[in-house]
Amino acid sequence: MSRSSSSTRLKKKGRSLSDSNATAQNSVADAPAPSAAPAEIAQTMTAEAERVGEAVGQSAQATLDQAQAALGRVQEAAGDAKSGLEAAVVAASSGVGDINMKAFNVMKASADAALDYFSALASALTLPDVVAVQTEFMRKQFETMNAQTREFAKLAEELSARSFAPINQTFARTFGAAG
Repeated sequence: MSRSSSSTRLKKKGRSLSDSNATAQNSVADAPAPSAAPAEIAQTMTAEAERVGEAVGQSAQATLDQAQAALGRVQEAAGDAKSGLEAAVVAASSGVGDINMKAFNVMKASADAALDYFSALASALTLPDVVAVQTEFMRKQFETMNAQTREFAKLAEELSARSFAPINQTFARTFGAAG
């Protein structure tokens, strides 16, 4: 569209292009002058910027202090957890030693019982004596096995309790204090 056709359209509406420019210039001239001098405005803006900068710096320092405190708590909890795990390993090691000793004693008792059985079997003279020796041996072995199973279960339970006690204590200290 050409300039002349725009101008024509404006003239048709009762205004000319020069009238529009004159109106815009008058509205700028009619605007109130700033009440403060530019130096005062700059000084006020500088003071406000310094105040905002100081507030941001204080907030950043507070956040840093909180992060450092949280890091200290995490490091302390990690140290406690490490100590708890070390104590658990020591307790488990001693418990495993107890179970190994018990297993050795069970094997020795079983070997002794087998030797006694073969000795009694060799001295049996009749078939009813052999059946009686065999029956007695099986009854004793069954009773011994039941007793040994209960002892192993008790040792395993004690081992579990001793092994997990340090971990449970650490957990209670760490998360009990936080809760």
